[in-house]
Amino acid sequence: MENRDNQLPDIFIDSARQSNLEQQVNDSVIETIANFKYADRTIDNYRASLINFENYCLVNGYDCQLPIAPEVVANYLEDIAHTYKMSVVEQRLYAIRVLHSFSHKDLDPTRHVLISLLMDSLRRKYKEQKLKKARALMLDDLIRSINSLDPENPMHIRDKAILLLGWYGALRASELLNVKFEHLELVPGKGYLLIVPFSKTDQTGDGLYKAIPYKEGKSYCPVTAIDNYRSLIENEDGHLFRTFKKGGIITDRNLDIRNLNRMIKRVCSDPHNSEIEYSSHSLRAGFVTTCQDKDITDYAIMNQTGHKDIRTLAHYNRPLDIWRNNAVTTL
Repeated sequence: MENRDNQLPDIFIDSARQSNLEQQVNDSVIETIANFKYADRTIDNYRASLINFENYCLVNGYDCQLPIAPEVVANYLEDIAHTYKMSVVEQRLYAIRVLHSFSHKDLDPTRHVLISLLMDSLRRKYKEQKLKKARALMLDDLIRSINSLDPENPMHIRDKAILLLGWYGALRASELLNVKFEHLELVPGKGYLLIVPFSKTDQTGDGLYKAIPYKEGKSYCPVTAIDNYRSLIENEDGHLFRTFKKGGIITDRNLDIRNLNRMIKRVCSDPHNSEIEYSSHSLRAGFVTTCQDKDITDYAIMNQTGHKDIRTLAHYNRPLDIWRNNAVTTL
């Protein structure tokens, strides 16, 4: 019988791809991990990371068999750090770590002192390569963006629902794009209860619940915007937010991250400042920053965002926060 201990789990490697890094540990282990430990997007990220690492090894003549030598991992990480931000380097390092957790755990190269010292050095050396934080879409900017949309245009009706659900739900892009009709439960007199089955901080699928409130009489009511959009859709199976084809006809294809970012840049761009750019994370960042600016408690913010650690909210402190609780403004 073939010894598979030195080969990659196929939950990480495209089954259609023929290479030295293929096929699997124990099938029952793979099924358990795929079903219970990691979300689909996480597995996809690991798969992409390991394929990238494999290509690097093949191009540079390195041995791909497990366990991977620490020197090979170190050379790979140092090489990609010249091109990618540190979060990608960290992700690819962790993919290699997860890979070795299936076998050769005691010889995991990612825990070698060489890798530890290298990562400390890279974090310092390439700190400036980190991408800028997403520009927060504040409430006033959200309303401005909403008011720029044509209420008779089907695509604009969808865009309005996306912006308001993403902002009031403090949703990550992946959470927003994966909302399905069955995830929305109407609570009379209150609004929608949104169920987020998986999220970045909920890999096991326990589920998060988010309140999407009525804003009665307001042009930016998220519930009304969602209802107006739903009235355009005949088939409510599958994802809520979908693409359009020519003629303003809605399809059954769900919206992807590229189209989402393009829409947000198009709709939310500031006509008075072309240098300001928004992205899908601007909705969540804008919600948090607006709440902080209104002195809403961290607990209340976390109740909607789903953050588990209050220290994480500090990452959302945008430039406007420097004007709050600052001694210089009192002089």
